[in-house]
Amino acid sequence: MVPTLWSPTKVGYDKDVLNGIKHGKILGVKSVSVKKLHGYGHLEEVVVKRAVRQLYKFKEGDFVDLHLNDIKDMLLLAVQHKLLHLNNSDIVDFIMALCMFTKSLVIKKRVEDLQLGVKSYQKKLDITAPQKTFPEIKFKEHYTPSYKPPGVVYEDLNKQKRVMRADELYKFSDGTLKNV
Repeated sequence: MVPTLWSPTKVGYDKDVLNGIKHGKILGVKSVSVKKLHGYGHLEEVVVKRAVRQLYKFKEGDFVDLHLNDIKDMLLLAVQHKLLHLNNSDIVDFIMALCMFTKSLVIKKRVEDLQLGVKSYQKKLDITAPQKTFPEIKFKEHYTPSYKPPGVVYEDLNKQKRVMRADELYKFSDGTLKNV
């Protein structure tokens, strides 16, 4: 069912928009064909007329490729009762598809805002991994105490000198702790 929602070919106006060609406002919805599945109408084809006096066709799955102003124009046509030339059930399915797409955009935007808020909150609290390498430890011997920062100098698996905090010394389990 899902693959039939999207057009198998790219819609022609996408290429023009990428090249900077603007088509203008949607003046009207000429026709809507709806396929009923499981009590829900799936838009098979929507034909709209733009300000440049050309007709454009797209499917419900192509709403993602449309500009937000196009969605707004179609919703305004529905609110202004300029779709009365269509069947009542087609109008309802068309408006429902637009509303569902708009809701998904709002939810997506709120999730992005929430994620940005969490990231900025983490930066504000400085929730980052502690630094385990310091320039001062290059000249220290392995398994010697370090006072700035407090801990013990050791060599990790990548042959880099690192500092283990004093409260993590229990991690030396091979007898190295006794030597320290």
